[in-house]
Amino acid sequence: MTRAGKVIGTCAGAVLAAGAVAAQASPSHLEGGPVIEVVQCPGGGTVTFTKPGKGFDPLTATDDALQANGLPPRPSTEDGPGGKEALAAWTKMVTGVITYIPGCGDPTAPRVDRSHGLQLTPRRGLVLVDDDPSGERIASLNYAGKSASVDHVAFDADSHIKVPSTSCTSQFRRSTHWVAVGRISNVTTSYPLVQSGVDANCSGGSVSYNAFYEIFQGTEDYQENALPVSASVNDYLYVHVGISNTSSHKVVFHMVNTTDGIDLGSFTPPTSTGPDYYNPPYYTGGTAAWISERFGGSPLADFNSVTFQTNRLASGGGTWHNLHGESRVGYVMQGSTGTVLADYDSTTTGGSFHNIWHAPQ
Repeated sequence: MTRAGKVIGTCAGAVLAAGAVAAQASPSHLEGGPVIEVVQCPGGGTVTFTKPGKGFDPLTATDDALQANGLPPRPSTEDGPGGKEALAAWTKMVTGVITYIPGCGDPTAPRVDRSHGLQLTPRRGLVLVDDDPSGERIASLNYAGKSASVDHVAFDADSHIKVPSTSCTSQFRRSTHWVAVGRISNVTTSYPLVQSGVDANCSGGSVSYNAFYEIFQGTEDYQENALPVSASVNDYLYVHVGISNTSSHKVVFHMVNTTDGIDLGSFTPPTSTGPDYYNPPYYTGGTAAWISERFGGSPLADFNSVTFQTNRLASGGGTWHNLHGESRVGYVMQGSTGTVLADYDSTTTGGSFHNIWHAPQ
């Protein structure tokens, strides 16, 4: 991509739409605004960049104004050291130079053998964190974390995820941490799980991290997009997944590495009717979720703890709600014999919590 004639770099194969010219920009130096730029992706779909214009002050703006200008919401300052770290990364990004890379992903990438869809196991008298007395606690074979909805439906969910330090042995292990909206259990083509986050894969004693978008439709991963952004230990990734509350019910993903100042834009997959379609026009809202997952039958990689910072969800009205203010469901991951593999701690007033690793299997 180019700005002022300077070639900055693009997502491989991305084709720029008319007017899509900026790859790097300082929010305080763009003229006019917000500036909207659209990139056509090689595998279909589009990435939309919304960039704040000259005179916009992100440090004093409301979250609604930040969103309207394409910037992540401000991390909560009520959550101790985690909030301070996330806020420091966010402040550095919004007052500095942002690199814009189209988050088209790779539609030809092999699909991951995930085991998405809540897998339940009988309760075994666990003593769980007293997080939300009005909520439900569920024992799961593959999930740890929380879910919630507003007025029984959620169309959007977001979070600042801190990429955890993952300890590896010679054994192959995996874990994944994601934000989702859709149906948590009984996932179908009409009621999918739309999610985005970061995988940690342990092999040969070393770990690799991969950011992704995904739409899971029950029996098959219809789309798994590996993303053109690095994810390193202690990076903060702002993740937003949504389903538009219109007749089209279009899916949208947005990921920003606030630590590195990289914005992948808002990716909307194409609508198709073929066997690999992954954005049919009838998706509906459902539950918002913030989950650490064991997938593919592999032992759970040791992630120690992972921060889901300043978690929010929105209903069809488009108003964002703090997770702390909503009735929550908690998921505790258990092995087949009842061993607790991962659980969670309490939700702070700023809407944040941690998922905590305990055992591989």
